[in-house]
Amino acid sequence: MRSEIITPWTILMNIARTFMNKVNLLGLALPALIFLVSLAIPAYAGGFDLHADWAAYKAMDYDSLIFVEFYYEFNRSSLVFLESAGINNAELSFNFKLLDPQSEIAESLSFSTTLVLPSQESKKDIYFIFDKIPLLLKPDHYKALIKLCNLSKETICDSTILYLDLGPFLDDHLRLSDIAFLSSIEPDSSASKFTKYGRKLLPNPSKTVGYYRSELYFYAEVYNLLPPSAEEEIFVVQYFVTDPGGELFRIMPQVKMLKPGTSAIIIDGIKTSDYPPGQYQLRIKAYDPASQQESITSKNFTVQDQPSNSQDTLQIKAQVSEFGQMLKFIGTSKEQQLFESLTNNGKYQYMLEFWKGRDSDPETPENEFKQDFLNRWYYAVTQFDDHKDDQVNGWESDRGRIYIKYGAPDNIERNNISLYGNEWEKWEYFNIQSGVYFIFADLFGLGQPALIHSTATGEKYDPNWIKKITNDPSNIMENLDESIYD
Repeated sequence: MRSEIITPWTILMNIARTFMNKVNLLGLALPALIFLVSLAIPAYAGGFDLHADWAAYKAMDYDSLIFVEFYYEFNRSSLVFLESAGINNAELSFNFKLLDPQSEIAESLSFSTTLVLPSQESKKDIYFIFDKIPLLLKPDHYKALIKLCNLSKETICDSTILYLDLGPFLDDHLRLSDIAFLSSIEPDSSASKFTKYGRKLLPNPSKTVGYYRSELYFYAEVYNLLPPSAEEEIFVVQYFVTDPGGELFRIMPQVKMLKPGTSAIIIDGIKTSDYPPGQYQLRIKAYDPASQQESITSKNFTVQDQPSNSQDTLQIKAQVSEFGQMLKFIGTSKEQQLFESLTNNGKYQYMLEFWKGRDSDPETPENEFKQDFLNRWYYAVTQFDDHKDDQVNGWESDRGRIYIKYGAPDNIERNNISLYGNEWEKWEYFNIQSGVYFIFADLFGLGQPALIHSTATGEKYDPNWIKKITNDPSNIMENLDESIYD
């Protein structure tokens, strides 16, 4: 799952939300397919891949002020983690300064935090972390300086600058807010700082789509609609996209929407999978037939064909390849066939959507199903890997397969090798199928315990397993003959 940093701004966000909630919710239909919601966002080259963006909104109860949200993200895989007591930590320092036209500090924030790497995840997993800073500002020109440092043996920093030109939101004309690009849209009833109107809106500060993001999601607000009446209760929204040369590239159909009041929100998305690489501009036009007024807002975005960092490409391919192996345990045969038929880009998108669909409790920040499965998977990979045989991975061994499928056993009985028999062990599960057990034995002394018997439905069953683990030469030959024909 993506992460959010808990900062002092959380308190201010709760205050700011009290007046932002006065904007009426417009129930727009969400796109049918929503990707990039359960794993990582692709990384691009440069420092921590620190990206930042901002959007201005009308402060409903503060006519002289403007509500501004700053969004930023950075690439966790670019950080240096130091291990302490078996835990990998990355120490971070964050600095935010907002300068007015006289270069005086209008607002500032500095804090330090520790980022802990979950035990089942790799330091090199491509993973972006988001945060948001809300502020009430006077109309003016500003410059925002954002700096993030990784405090390891050598301090590594990345920074970015934003320029703001904030004008007042007047009440005498239809008006649209700025556009905030989103990475994903999810139903959410929690109090997350990214939740608005019952939906978690994760930002897309890089303003990029393409190889990993097939849709451009966005959020905007509409102000100063005339109150709905029996004669006129709708307003009209339309989207336009211009290409890198400034020419009109796409015109979306007009959508008529019911007025929820004098203000509304727009949460929507457009497909960009067939857009050639380059910089584009999204324009949103709102029109109120009652007042015959219209308003247009716009923002640039970039379509990328391939990740600019070749190392990122290798990491994504490795994640996709490993997920293909995992799917053999938790996917149906149809899901496995569909996954194998996709391109690498399609497999990555499918992986993200698969984990989202298996989340047992979408309202919590963690994906419990994914977490439990990955704990089993990586335990099997590390604990049952046979280093003598590079062709047998831990998850491919019999013990690894059983551990991944059924979880940790409730009891393990180990019997060491002796003059009377081979080394073997018994795994017991008390709450599966009214109690089952598995017998693993190293019949040939090769350090590769194999499943020779189980009482679980669908697993190997051999009532003569005790005979097979004794040191009778005839039994060994019998076992050898069976292994040839298995």
